[in-house]
Amino acid sequence: MSSKGQQAAHVAIIGAGPAGALTAWLLVRMGIKVTLVERHSDFAREFRGEGMTPGGMAAIREAGLWDAFLALPSEPIRTMQLFARGRRFLRIDMETILPEGVDFIRLLAQPHLLEMLAAKCATFSNFTLLRGTVVRDLVIGDGRVGGLHLGGEGGERSLACDYVIAADGRYSLARKRLRIELEGNRQEFDVVWCRVPRSDPVLPGEAYGFLLDDFFGLAFPAENDHVQIGRIIAKGSYRAFRGDDAEDWKDHLASVLPPPLAKAFATGRDAASDPTLLDVVCGMAPKWSVPGLVLMGDAAHAMSPVGAQGINIALRDAVVLANHLGPLLLEHADGAALDAAAVDFEAERRREVEKIQSEQNQSGAQLLRMQRMAPFIRLVPSGLIGLAGRWMLNRPSTRRFIEGASEIHLMFKPRDPA
Repeated sequence: MSSKGQQAAHVAIIGAGPAGALTAWLLVRMGIKVTLVERHSDFAREFRGEGMTPGGMAAIREAGLWDAFLALPSEPIRTMQLFARGRRFLRIDMETILPEGVDFIRLLAQPHLLEMLAAKCATFSNFTLLRGTVVRDLVIGDGRVGGLHLGGEGGERSLACDYVIAADGRYSLARKRLRIELEGNRQEFDVVWCRVPRSDPVLPGEAYGFLLDDFFGLAFPAENDHVQIGRIIAKGSYRAFRGDDAEDWKDHLASVLPPPLAKAFATGRDAASDPTLLDVVCGMAPKWSVPGLVLMGDAAHAMSPVGAQGINIALRDAVVLANHLGPLLLEHADGAALDAAAVDFEAERRREVEKIQSEQNQSGAQLLRMQRMAPFIRLVPSGLIGLAGRWMLNRPSTRRFIEGASEIHLMFKPRDPA
């Protein structure tokens, strides 16, 4: 390790999603030089993960960004209604059922979060954001990643750096270049999303789940007073769902919605967004690092949408990775020390991710059981349903979904902007 008087290392981060952007903030404010590479020109594009759980919000608190986060437009989920075959069998008032001290789940459009993180980073002179920049390949020499080959708006060029963090999502170019494949159970379903303007009888803060003969559906608040509706379909059946006519998919969706959503969808049908397909993947890389580079977020462990875990696990990754790499990068540690820290990061995070992914993979069977029980649940007094709901939310597996499966704490102090 070099002396503390030496200039801090230069880190390149691929991907300005939640994982990459929060990691950039944590490292930049330590005094580490960071170049954040983002292939899009702006953040105003379609995002899938908008559910912020208390586990993800804990990472925001640890990063010192809670006040900035609260200033962003978001909507807490205050009620959840569950339907089967068009009839409601459960309504949960989240305020009365959440365990003490647990925050509401918030719906937050990712562009707002990412713009806030980028603006915070930009207050430091040791930060550079390259928008509209594509990573063509990794620079590898003597068995070690030492930079990136870039293209896009800035032209073709190479970027040399001391370490690379790949936060470039489930289809990570870095992971593919390194020939590291995700391993895990094949998922049997995909999700089709669309948005419609919210209208009566759907109220702000309401989320819905509806059980169907095949799979299920869900809906929750979205930005600008909209409702985001998701229809679970068998993997590979999107073409059949879309149909041949431009209106076929709307007819298909409308036919399975419970009454409140059906009415709102009929009102906003002409303003509905085009359907977006989420190819559901749930898997993990067998190793998260090679000399000079570490994978994080969905690049290391693609999460199923079950339980809104993707963005939250990614944010928790950022805090733990900064703990392991930050002090070494600040002191310009040698490559061996950085590589060992990356291995330690994986070991710490793998435990939580394995637990969450295992529970995500079990969710299909649990939903089928709930579907079979729905006619009987409707006969249960609401008071007993409330008690049962409170018990379910306090189960260890449910608490892991809400709060995370491990404690995370930032282990270093920030500095003032340069």
